[in-house]
This record gives sequence, C-alpha cells and structure tokens, in this order.
Amino acid sequence: MKRLHFVTLSRSDYASTKPIIQAAIEDADLEVEVTVGGSHLLSRFGNTVKVVQDDGIKIDYLARFMEETDDTDDTMAAAYSRAVFSFFDIFSESRPDCVFIVGDRWEMQAVATVASLMRIPIAHHSGGDITEGSADNQTRYLLTNLAHLHFTALPEHAKRLMAVGEESWRIRTVGEPALSQIERQSSSKEEFYSLVNLPVGSDFVLATFHPTTYDPMSFENQIKLFLAALDLVRGNVVLTAPNPDPGSGRFYRGLVDYCRKSNGRVRLYEHLGADNYYAAMSYARYMIGNSSSGLWEAPSFQLPVINIGSRQNGRVRSENVVDADLEVSSIQNAIKLVSSQAFRDNMKYVKNPYVRSRGIAEMLEVLKAQRDMNKLLSKKFVDPLSFQRPEYEI
Repeated sequence: MKRLHFVTLSRSDYASTKPIIQAAIEDADLEVEVTVGGSHLLSRFGNTVKVVQDDGIKIDYLARFMEETDDTDDTMAAAYSRAVFSFFDIFSESRPDCVFIVGDRWEMQAVATVASLMRIPIAHHSGGDITEGSADNQTRYLLTNLAHLHFTALPEHAKRLMAVGEESWRIRTVGEPALSQIERQSSSKEEFYSLVNLPVGSDFVLATFHPTTYDPMSFENQIKLFLAALDLVRGNVVLTAPNPDPGSGRFYRGLVDYCRKSNGRVRLYEHLGADNYYAAMSYARYMIGNSSSGLWEAPSFQLPVINIGSRQNGRVRSENVVDADLEVSSIQNAIKLVSSQAFRDNMKYVKNPYVRSRGIAEMLEVLKAQRDMNKLLSKKFVDPLSFQRPEYEI
C-alpha cells in the first residue's frame, strides 16, 4: 500500500487539495497522511484548521512556523526557515512514499526542499501557469524543478513544463481540482445570507484583493487605490481577507478600518469557507479584486469579474473577466462595462477552460502507479536546444 502525504498551508491551496485528499481516503490502495500548517493555524486568517477538521479529514501533523505578526519580506523569510525545520521533523517521522503539494505559495518551497533532500518523491499540481505580477510565479517554477510528477490545469501548462526540460511521462493535464467541489456546494441561500447578515436575495458585490509583490507601487498605495475602487461600487460588498503575503497585515488593517467606517455597507470575512464562498459567487452581482478565483472558479458561475492590476497577468481567463489597471478611472470604466445589460447577457455563453471531468480520478491513477524509484527520483533534463536546426543562431 502506498502512503501519500498531503500538505495544506493556506485556504487557497486547501480548496484544490481537499477533493484529492477525500478521494484518496476512499481508495483502498492508498494510505493517507495530512499535514496542516501555516496560515491555517493563525487567527488573523480565520483559524481555518477548523475547516479541515469540520470536513472530517484526520490531521496527522501540525506545522507551526508562522506568527500572527508576519507581514514583511524579512519575517516571511524567517518563517520559511522555521518551516524547513518543521517539515524535516515531520518527514523524518512519516517517511511517506510521496508528498503531494498544490500551487505556488512561498510556504510550499520549504516542503519541497526538505522532501527533495530526503529523496521523497514530490507530486505537484499547478505547474506551467503564469502570474507575472506576483512572486508566486517564480515559486511555481521552483516547485516544478523539485517535483517528480506534475499535474497541470491546462494543456498549454503541460507544454510549458516540457519547454523547460521536463519529461513528458511525468506530466498529466487534469484541470483544476477545486472545481469538482462546486456541484457539491451545500450552503443554502438562507444560510449564506444569514452568515453575511443581509436580507435574503439582496444585491451585493464580492471582493478580494491581495498584495501584488512585484508592482512598483507601494503596498500602502495599492490598498489606498483598491479602497477608492470600493467607493465606486454601488451597494453592499462582501469582502474576504488577503492571503499571507508580505504586506497582507497592512492590507488587512486598512480593510478593517475601511469596513468600520462604511456603516455596514462593506463586510469583511477572514474566511467564508468553500461552500459559502461558492454561494457568494452564485448570488453576487459581480466580483472585483485580483483573486485567482475570479479566473478559475467564477467562469463556472458565469459571474462577471473585474480583475485589477498585474497580479494575474499571463493567466488564461474566460470572457467573464474584464481587466482593469490599478487606477480609479480604469476601474470605473470596468464597473460600467460589467454592469451593462449586454455584458451580462453574454455571461450565459461563458465556459470554464479549467474543468476536466475525470481529473481527480486521473491523478489517483498516476499516484498509485508502481514506479522504479531511481527513475522517478533521477530527473532527466530534456534539452530543447537539442531539437534546434543546425543553422539556427541565438
């Protein structure tokens, strides 16, 4: 029996990891271990370890390496160093057959680094994607280099992995796993509106805004302009807290202060939970901010999205997404566009490119397959230059 060790360190990666964990638990040929850590264990992000527990998933290890006050490049680097020690202790005890990780978060670097040095195979989902405005972009390619099995969301992502030297047999395109949860969304309309303290059926806009790491604009000016954008939004706003990136603490404090002054028009939630977040997408008038969920999940709800700034630059998007600069007049024009009847009428034609019906089943097939360990761990670099024509010159 193969032992799979799943790691989830934030609400963002848990959305994709959860359905795979649940499917693996149901598979008689697999033994499942789960580590929960990072921002899941912080009150500032909603103590989302409780969400994992409420989902009935047994937690085998806790990885405590982040502190409530972590908010700068230096404090995140210190947290990373603590994470390395934490995962060395965990993997020394667990000794799994494979470690499964998702995404592009800086916390996962520690997981992959330790597993790689301990010669534990790594399976990674989300390689080959592009987000040019965020440090997540380089983290994602670092994780690809350390991983031994790759699950990609789109065929073009798989092609990018081959372009950077990955062997094709290591790669499988499986779609975005989080989307499998949408049909199982169990929060009723009454439950959702009760949670956000709004009359059932009332109008609102869903908003999430994360710090953009590589934007030359300061974090203070980023949040200032986003709050100016919220001033342009008509009616109620359901706002979710930012991810644990450098600057997130400053963002969070700015959001709290703004909500306090809004007289109840804007409501801030550290974590809605997957069911309630999908319910919010079902009932919202439109979505605004720079969350990846606007590109991944929102098309499944045919929800108009205003994507602000450069954080998601390079990522595939559907026709429901309107890009706007982090500038008031650009956002104002985008709000006008997504509010138009013509744009809303076109939402019925939106398709989600990230959906793949058998994605999770395909992932389990790959993870269960018996492989030669030396071949799996000894990665061969497929040099793209070896295919160039002799007369080609750089």
